Amino acid sequence: MHSSLCYHDIGLVSAVRGDNGYREYDTPQVSSLTFIHHCRDLGFSLLDCRSLLNLKLNQHRDAEDVKALAKEHLKQVSDKVIKLQILETQLAELVKSCQGGHQPDCAILNGLS
Repeated sequence: MHSSLCYHDIGLVSAVRGDNGYREYDTPQVSSLTFIHHCRDLGFSLLDCRSLLNLKLNQHRDAEDVKALAKEHLKQVSDKVIKLQILETQLAELVKSCQGGHQPDCAILNGLS
């Protein structure tokens, strides 16, 4: 879960502290927090979240700028998926090669060495 405190501390969203010590957010700030949270759930970096939020708040934005940022992130996600698939294959081979049991010889440890 992502912390709104973090977003406030780095200047993504600002709020005033009430007499009770809690930050008080108005409707636009809550909307921004929700937007940032969705961005983070999709794996966007805080820097990308800042850029996307600025684009969202800019009524004169170019949708192409938003699309370019999302396309770059999609490429990064696709690259990670490929790396994870390779990792999965390698790990599955290591697990398959190990006979297990109560013997000390382990193909996984040998493969990692």
